[in-house]
Amino acid sequence: MATEEPETTTPVRVPLGEALEKARVRVGFSVPAAASAVGLSETELSHYECGIRTPSEEISAALARIYDVEPDRLGHREFVARVPGRFNAEDGALWLGWYRINFDPLTDTNEQLLRSIGAALRSMRSLPESAPVFIRSQEIELFASLVDLTDENLAFLTMRYLRLSYSDTTSLIARMWRQSMSAIHLAAVQAQIEQHTPRQRHCNA
Repeated sequence: MATEEPETTTPVRVPLGEALEKARVRVGFSVPAAASAVGLSETELSHYECGIRTPSEEISAALARIYDVEPDRLGHREFVARVPGRFNAEDGALWLGWYRINFDPLTDTNEQLLRSIGAALRSMRSLPESAPVFIRSQEIELFASLVDLTDENLAFLTMRYLRLSYSDTTSLIARMWRQSMSAIHLAAVQAQIEQHTPRQRHCNA
């Protein structure tokens, strides 16, 4: 019974051409439309995506703008490093690879979050709509910090949008609970340390 994909299936970097193609497909651009938007010929863009040529910094920046990709993820290089998912609370951006998910923890629901995560990971991993979306170990901490674990519909929503079995769903939720409790315990310990640090300094004075 698998609750996550083997870590060996996750390369630490991907060819720039492959990344460009996935970023283009994600936003729904055809090759002709994307090429026209940045002043390239269809052949030039196809060569970049096939890895025959490497785009300049200027072209990479232009493609990043129309694909809504962080500019520093691209560049004049043959490979693009994979980066862990992350959430920027200041602008409400949850980044999963090339995918930006707008999420407000105060107003958005588990259903909105899980629907978006399922769609993003399914597209990133080239999975069919009916395929299960397993959460990798490095993603557990991030998702546990965003999901409302007290939601009584969490298991149903997880099975619906991630297409996981009941056993895999309960295992995933249990792991997120453990991660959440670990984070709370660590914060409590740090608070205790901070509370007693000034008193300790006074005793040593």
